[in-house]
Formats: sequence, C-alpha cells, structure tokens
Amino acid sequence: MSHWISAAGICALALSPMLVHAQSVSARDPNDQIIREQQEKLREEMLRRSAPASIEFEQPAAAAAGMEDRFPEGLQPQGPAFPIHTIRQDGMALLPEAVFARVTAPFVGRSIGVEHINVLLERVNRALIAAGYTTSRAYVGNQSLQEGVLSLTIVPGRIEQLLFNGTPVGPGDDQALGVHLALAMKQGDVLRLRDIEQSVDQFNRLRRNNVQVQIRPGTQPGGSIVEFVNQAGQAARYNVSLDNQGAAATGRLRVQLGLDAGNVLGLMESLGAGLTTSTETNALYGTFSVPLGYATLSAMASVSEYQNLIGDTALVHGTSKTYTLSLSRLLQRDQNSKTAMDLSFSHRKSERSVNNISLSPQTQAVLRLGINRLTRFQAGEGLGQWTVDAGISRGMPWLDTNRDPADLPREAARYRFTKLELSASVERPLGSLLTWRSRALGQWSRHPLYSSEQIFAGGVGSVRGFPESAVGGDKGMVWRNEWALQRPPQILGGQIRYEPYLFVDAARLSTVADSRSHALASAGGGLRIAFAGGFAELIAGKPLRTPSEMPKPGWRVNASLAYQF
Repeated sequence: MSHWISAAGICALALSPMLVHAQSVSARDPNDQIIREQQEKLREEMLRRSAPASIEFEQPAAAAAGMEDRFPEGLQPQGPAFPIHTIRQDGMALLPEAVFARVTAPFVGRSIGVEHINVLLERVNRALIAAGYTTSRAYVGNQSLQEGVLSLTIVPGRIEQLLFNGTPVGPGDDQALGVHLALAMKQGDVLRLRDIEQSVDQFNRLRRNNVQVQIRPGTQPGGSIVEFVNQAGQAARYNVSLDNQGAAATGRLRVQLGLDAGNVLGLMESLGAGLTTSTETNALYGTFSVPLGYATLSAMASVSEYQNLIGDTALVHGTSKTYTLSLSRLLQRDQNSKTAMDLSFSHRKSERSVNNISLSPQTQAVLRLGINRLTRFQAGEGLGQWTVDAGISRGMPWLDTNRDPADLPREAARYRFTKLELSASVERPLGSLLTWRSRALGQWSRHPLYSSEQIFAGGVGSVRGFPESAVGGDKGMVWRNEWALQRPPQILGGQIRYEPYLFVDAARLSTVADSRSHALASAGGGLRIAFAGGFAELIAGKPLRTPSEMPKPGWRVNASLAYQF
C-alpha cells in the first residue's frame, strides 16, 4: 500500500480502536489480529522462560513418609528428660510462625531428652531449607529446661560475597548497572534460594544469556560466596516469517520481520521491534523491559495503518497509535510455582477517513490490574504445568481521552467501562504417548465495548478452522484443546524435530447491545516442524458448529514459515 508508518507497532493494534465514533456498534480494526498475536507470543515466551530456576544443593536425607508430624516414640533418652510446654525460635525468626508451630507441635507437651532435641533440630533445619534458607541452621544453646521452655536459636547464613563472571558485585564495583538491576539481593543479605532463583530468572529473560549459579563456602562462619556465571550469546537475533493468516479485508498473505536484542545498553534490558505487512496493512511495534529485582518494568509503543474498500465506493483508511507502560511484581515463588501481580496503563489514539473525509479521532485510556500464577507439577512420566490469570480493566478519563455523552444509549459502545478477564491453561503428558494442552479464556462486561476491548473467536490463535475474528462479543469464552504426539520417530537422527497434533476448539460469545450470542466449534489437525533456525506449521480445520448467519465453510488450511538467525 502507498502509506508508510514509523516507530513501534503491533501491540498498538491489539489495543487501538478503529471504530466509527457515531455508530453504536463498534467496527472491527483489521489490525487488532496482529496485536493479539504479538500478545500471545509474549505470553508463550513468558511461560517458556518462567520455569522456576533450579539450583542444585546438598539436602539432608528426607524423613520417612508420615513421620514429620509425629513424635519419635521409639527414641529412649539416655540421659535426663524434661517436660516441654513451649518451644520458641530465638535469633532471626526466618520461619513463619505457622510453619515453626507445625514442625515443633509433636514435641510440645512431651518429655524430651537430647535424642529428641536432635530429631527436632533436624526437622527445623529441613524446614529452613524448604523455605530457601539453605545455609541457615538451628541450634540449641546452653539453657535450663526445668521451666518447660526450649529455645532454638536460628543462625542465618549470609551472602559474604557476590560475583558475576568472577568480578565482585558491590558498592563501587566495575559491574554494569544491569547486573545490579537484575539481582534480587545484595552482599550481606541472608542467603535465600528464592532470591537467587529470581536473579537467575531475571538474567535469563534475555535470549542471549545462559546464567548458572555456584554457591561456595565463604571465609566467615555462616558466610557463602554466590557467583553467577554467564556464557552470553549473540546480542541480537533476527527473524522473518510468511503466513496466510491475515484478515480477508486487508490481505491474507502476510510478511513479518522481527528483531530481538538484549543488554545492548548494559541494563540487562530486553529490546524488541517488528514489522508486519500485507496488501492493505502495515504495523510496526517496539518493546522495552528492564529488571528491578523482584519487579520488571516494561514499555511498548506501536503504530499501524490499514485501508480497505467497503462496497464499491467507500475507501476507508485508518491509523492507530498505542503506548503501554506496565509493572510486574513477583509476590511469591518456590521451587515449582510463581505468583505475580501486573499493573498496566495503555493510551491509544485512532484516526480514520472515508474517501479522504476525516472522521473524529478517538482516544482511549485503559488501566488494568491482574494477578497470575504458574505451577509446575509431576504428571505420570513427565512434568506438567498449569497457569491462571485474572484481571480487571477500566476505561479511564485521563490524558485528553474521549468522553461518553450523558445521553449515550444503552446499546452504544463506551469509553468508560469495566471488564473482567480470566484465563487458565494446563499442559500435561497423557502416559508416554501424548501431551494434552488446553487453554480457556473469557471476559465479562455489562456494557457494550469498542472492538479493541471485545473478545473475538476464529483464526489460528483462537478457534482454528474459521476465518480470523469470525465473530466477536462483549463477553464470552474461547476454549482450545490439542493432543500432540510426544516422541514421534526420529528424522535425520533427531535433527528435524516435528510434532503432529489433533485439536478441538470451541467458543460462545455474546453482545450486550442486542443480547445475541454466537457459538463456534471446530476440529482438525496440524504439524509443527523445526530444523536449525527454521520453523513451519500446517493446520487443517473443519468447522463443526457455525452461527446461522455465517455461510457454511469447508476445510480451512493455514500455513506459516519462519526463520531465525
């Protein structure tokens, strides 16, 4: 197309409303598809990279099953024993009171001797390690037990020195600022495995990094030397792809170019940029994120343009710009799970014209608060994971955004809205043959929404076997399922990796303005192939259920080719 766009795009599309201001029913922005795909790509990368970092360390032998919550009745004290009615932790109370009480409860109200105290110390130390305090220990100092009170002294193990690739990290060091930003602890802190795991995750956000950690005894009692070792790869990666997943209105054949760079500025930052183009649309986006210990600050900017012909006489041209700032804060983590909270603010402006006659520009601001959790679990012969993400979005009257008229009809879309969102996914092996992946996402709103805030079904990223964004609504749910072959026969000694799969997808969406609902369902199969830096996917889907107003479609085939270098 003849128009050219500059600076930062795909994410804008996901958020930018190309709609007719005077109409009560919002028009679909053809470029929203591109942004939804970008958001899905970022989500998949987050899941792929967010396996809680595993750090090997020597653990004490586990107690026999079912014995942790029992008093060691079989132990006979060789010396004096004293009735104990209170057990407390002195020094630094590293264990939460509830955990400490649970561990010590079997010994309270018992007559205990030295042998029982040794068992108790072993259990408390095991609880410290489970909480991530791998170098902290519990001791019993000199004390009289005649009053029935046993005091356990918790001596914390501390970080004596931090190293990154052999160079000290601390005040006045020569390390780049990004090393300090990524670390979730500092020299002198109590050594906690969760802090080290978080730091490793922040370093390894960047594709170029492969950070491993080593924990060695320090020179001081209870001190440890923690060293992060990184074998960095190339600073930037490039990718190009071709697919037939575009919208019919703006051209099904699409070309995408992308760039992913890391730590170019020395901030352990992640930089991304990309361009998507088809016959009648262009979209350009840029992303930036920087670590802040247990938090991550991210920014996105995007711009897009499109044109399409309505009927034989109306040529519509539109542009949209979106800027998003978000802060993610990790709330909890352990060896198998993470819980995080996200706060984001998006501002978007869209303009369009019909036959070179400009319509009123539209500006909207959205604030979103969300919480998400990822958990990995043992599932038969392999590992599985489940995720859940809940959020609330609110249209805000900030930064010169459009206002809703006081006499706005009930059936009209609005800028001030509240929307609830919920998504969940699970992936687990089914025996040794198949892997099951399932994802459901839905939203609810009591008011009509503009297209950028609606939920849509149809397309490769939604209900396969249907055209892109076949139906939309203000509320509803989309459910995707696929069953993939785990270990198919090798090709070229495993150099070519491939994954055949079958799928069943479904959706039901409804619009508030007219209370109409639409249901979709499809089934089919696909094949993913990866070789060196190349990737290809072929999908064939057949609609099983179609809205009455939609023509009965046959089989639909989508294909994509990508190469990264």
